[in-house]
Order: sequence, then structure tokens, then C-alpha cells
Amino acid sequence: MDISDWAEKGYYVVDELSREPRLIRLAPHQRGVLRALMQTSPEGRLRYTTGILSTVKKSGKTTMAGVVARFVAEIRSRFGEVYAIGNDFDQARDRAFKSALDSIRLTPGATQRAGEWILPERWLCQKTNLQCLVTGTFIRPIAVDARGEAGSNPDLSVWTELWGFEYKEALEFWNEMTPVPTKPDSMRLVETYAGYDGESHLLRRLYDTGLEGR
Repeated sequence: MDISDWAEKGYYVVDELSREPRLIRLAPHQRGVLRALMQTSPEGRLRYTTGILSTVKKSGKTTMAGVVARFVAEIRSRFGEVYAIGNDFDQARDRAFKSALDSIRLTPGATQRAGEWILPERWLCQKTNLQCLVTGTFIRPIAVDARGEAGSNPDLSVWTELWGFEYKEALEFWNEMTPVPTKPDSMRLVETYAGYDGESHLLRRLYDTGLEGR
């Protein structure tokens, strides 16, 4: 299934002018980027294990990361694990995770009950856990904690503002959450500002790898 077509048929956002829910409308370059991220081999496997959405503020990168998170949870996984990762828990919860949650809440038919949002036969949403009822896959926000997340088995990890992942525990966590070799479609997605020369060494290494064509 084409991720861009899927998003424009079912991923809801709030219109900036009317403040009313509407289906997302992707710009041509956004459609191209999302399709590249989800590009598959002739065998149907994802071509890339790491993708980067790096652009200026208010350009839609967080929403695009939310689209990828929901697409993987609903379409490309079964009983899988999707993590939204930040330098702290608030950052993890308030970016791609929140975009995915909001899109579900805004979908026609979604209802709230006892603090949970339910999209019948599709999603059960709590404050820190989104459970896809179709596939059994969940989306959860987590902060940097290499010891606490040891043994996780992510189908997708979404990393917010990777330029800030500089201290030792963050680098260990990046290595701990590497794509899973036994899951052919396991990948990680970075949505971030550019970072700074002389700092942001992990992010710069990823940029250099991409520029080298590897």
C-alpha cells in the first residue's frame, strides 16, 4: 500500500485556519519523501533501515513522523512495537506520538470513554499507549534509558531532535535500539533540526553516511 495515498485517505489533522479536523494534504515533496522511506524491494521488504527527516521549524516533519508511525503500526507490522523516543519523556510524548494520537482522536467515529479514546475495531488509545486492534501493534513514548529498554524488539523507533543526543547514555540507547536483524522490516526514523557543527556528532555521522551513498 502506498503510504502517501493511505495518509490522505485516513490521517486527520486540524486545519490551521478553520481549526476543524480534515484529512492531511501532503505537498509533492512530502509525498516523495514518505514514499522513499517506505520503498520496498521486489520481495516486499523495506529498502532502508534508517531515515532522516531534517528540516526547518513548522515544516511538517513531526506530522510526517506520526504518519510513518501509524502506517507501520496499521499496515506493515503484526503484534509489533513502535516507539517514539525523546531526550526526556515529555518530548517523546509530545511529538510523533501526539501527532498519531491526535489523528486517531480526530477520525470520524472516535469516542472518549473513561479517559481512553476508542476508534471502534481499529484503535484503543491511552495517555502513553496506542494499541492497534487490527494488527496488535502498539505505539509508545519512551525517554532515553538504555537499561530500561534493553531487550525491546522495535519494528520502528522514531527519534525526536537527535541533535541533542550527545551524552553517554543517549549514545548507548541509540545502539540498544538498533533495527532488529531478525525483523526484515525493522527501521528507525529521525525527525530533527540540523544540529550544530562541532556538536551533534551522532547526527552528523548519519548525514555523512547518507552523503556517501551508503
